[in-house]
Amino acid sequence: MKTNNLLYIISLVTLIGSIFLAVEYQNSGRIQVIAGLLTIIGFAMNIKGFAMKKR
Repeated sequence: MKTNNLLYIISLVTLIGSIFLAVEYQNSGRIQVIAGLLTIIGFAMNIKGFAMKKR
């Protein structure tokens, strides 16, 4: 599998995981911080995977 496709899939899984954490544990401040960090990491990986595409 190509690196950019793998990075894109992992970033989507990370974003889905952060949304799940934010919805499931609404009252936990620690989990909200973890979900926020996962969101930032997921977006960065998503942008990196998109930028690695060859034209």
